[in-house]
Amino acid sequence: MRRALRFLALLIAIATIAWWAAAGAPWGWSKNSVAVKTLDDITGIEQITYENRFVPGVDTLAIGGAAAVVLAGLSFAFRPARRSRNWVRR
Repeated sequence: MRRALRFLALLIAIATIAWWAAAGAPWGWSKNSVAVKTLDDITGIEQITYENRFVPGVDTLAIGGAAAVVLAGLSFAFRPARRSRNWVRR
């Protein structure tokens, strides 16, 4: 159980960092919409439209890191498995 919790904590930490890095490693807060500059074909005027897209920020990174730390800390609550002794006492 201890090893499984520690492995899960490591997996969550790596997945969170990879997701955050794949999104461009933004140092701001998470966003639900992103501003996109578009050019009007007829008038040639540049305008800003908002596209619905989730961009993970440092708060998502902190939540994933906290979850990994909690799981790793929880693994210390379990006792290590006892090894059986195959030798005979005399």
